[in-house]
Amino acid sequence: MNNPYLTPQLQDVLRQLDQLEVGTVRATNGTSSLTTTAGDGLAILNINRRTPETGNRANTADRSAFRSAIGLRGDLGSVSDSYLRNLKYDAYYTYTRTTDTSTSNGAISLSKVQAGLLSVNGAPPVLNIFGANLSPEGAASISVASTNYTESSQQVLAASLAGELFDTWAGPIDFSAGAEYRKASARFVPDSFLASGDVSGFNAAKPTQGSESVKEVYGEVRVPVLKDSPLGERASVNGAFRYSDYNLPGVGGVWTYSVGGEYAPISDVTLRGQFQHAIRAPNVGELFGGNTTSGPSAVDPCSSRQPTAQQTAAVRAICVATGVPAASVFTLSVQPNTFISQVSGGNPNVGPEKSDTTTFGVVLQPRFVPGLAMSIDYFKINLDGAIAPLGGGIANTLSLCYNTIQDASSVFCKAITRDPLTGQIAAPGYVTTTNGNTGGLKTSGVDINANYRFNLAWGPFGDSRFDIGTNLTYTDEFTATPVQALPATKNYCVGSFGPTCGQPIPRWKGASRITWRSGPATLSLRHRYIGEVTVDTYLLPKRLGAAFPDKATLTTPTIKAQNYFDLTGGYDVTKDISLTAGVRNLFDKNPPIVGSSAPSNNTFSATYDVEGRVVYASVTARF
Repeated sequence: MNNPYLTPQLQDVLRQLDQLEVGTVRATNGTSSLTTTAGDGLAILNINRRTPETGNRANTADRSAFRSAIGLRGDLGSVSDSYLRNLKYDAYYTYTRTTDTSTSNGAISLSKVQAGLLSVNGAPPVLNIFGANLSPEGAASISVASTNYTESSQQVLAASLAGELFDTWAGPIDFSAGAEYRKASARFVPDSFLASGDVSGFNAAKPTQGSESVKEVYGEVRVPVLKDSPLGERASVNGAFRYSDYNLPGVGGVWTYSVGGEYAPISDVTLRGQFQHAIRAPNVGELFGGNTTSGPSAVDPCSSRQPTAQQTAAVRAICVATGVPAASVFTLSVQPNTFISQVSGGNPNVGPEKSDTTTFGVVLQPRFVPGLAMSIDYFKINLDGAIAPLGGGIANTLSLCYNTIQDASSVFCKAITRDPLTGQIAAPGYVTTTNGNTGGLKTSGVDINANYRFNLAWGPFGDSRFDIGTNLTYTDEFTATPVQALPATKNYCVGSFGPTCGQPIPRWKGASRITWRSGPATLSLRHRYIGEVTVDTYLLPKRLGAAFPDKATLTTPTIKAQNYFDLTGGYDVTKDISLTAGVRNLFDKNPPIVGSSAPSNNTFSATYDVEGRVVYASVTARF
């Protein structure tokens, strides 16, 4: 508190904080841990400051991949003319291994910052963090580079047998059966800076490794029930099953299955439908991933960032019960910036996700328009036990604790650790959101596919053929239940993006392509479309009939529809050598910038094109 870079007034503030300390308080930053008691001349202060003096943050990745495969396939003939005919076998083994060495620069050491703020033998501290006053020597003293290594591998051993079981009045019954073994392994090795959580600016993570394996058997049949009949041109039913035995305590043995059929009253029209029960076992990262510390953007309901309409007496009471000083509730001091510390990671007891999918639709191939094919399919998917961080993420965990459940003893409130003096969720406080089968998801919509092909007696290399196609998806519903134990709490996310719903979920999304072929030459133009979305901090409460903010007060309330164009050309030099070149994002369209509503990098890199215009070329040779 006698830091010479502080004004006398600020020194007096720190003396008061020092006197307010109760018992022994420990402050841990990376590898450094200090204790303080009332009147000892030390006070705990959370510092929020960018350090441009240490240079830009940058990451360099060195990746390599290796894959080998060996297999056999062939014909076995028929057991007899009546059954088990036209048998074919396929057996193979594959091994894949990838490695990634990632080096980060421009970060700072938390322990070195803590040490640099204290006087040594009466000399002034090395760091003057107040204002743009960090000296080159001070910046050098806290700068660190960190490296982590990731390795993953997968082995697959599979064998299958397919053919015709026997004939029915409408044709042969096709079948396929087989067995498969898979094993996936991964390990993550951070250096000492990352493993200890001593790096600010890049997420901390513990070393981790693990593997999972599964043995499976499966079967599938297709049974024709109608052919060239007064009742219709053709009809068939199909069914399939798969039994999977995982070496995971949370999964074990599970069944998946499907049943469906199709009916063509005339050759121009085919009706189809399918029901499928499926599971997704947790991957190695979801099971064994070490704890990672990050600082995502979220709203602390106990701070002034909580919408005014939700700053209620009930919320205030829970805030006090979870460690916020009464005088600080709903003030800026509880959350001075948008970032909140979070600890996330794997859970070896996570179980499988389970889903039921229903689809039905129609395929149109009108004979009066040769070359035209269209399909329209309705889909409905219900997913239970979604693998996700506690509560579905930090934003939901905070909201469930303070706005919904309002019980300090709930698992969501117990996941929140606060600074005992300020009430902030800042180091050494955090929100723990490790993985679990916590959520549910329901989505439905329509897939539309259309293709038209025609020829022209013109072209530089002979006749030309044009292919025009489009694939569009209309999402009618995308409803997430963060905690299935609380089914009344739902997030209606279709058409939105943000800290609760995550990546943008537009109502309309799709791609169209026109391709021209003439002899050995090909030219193709693709259009990618992503519909407009609205930030969930506005849309979710509005849909629930709750208080919602004025759009005019939001930085980026809406992301407009995005259009990208890609151009590709190819030429077959010979039947064994082909040249391909192209441009992705032809017009160099920048991704939408949304600021703190995005998980990182101020945009949604998994949805929008962040690379800009990309030019590429390749040569394919067959031997």
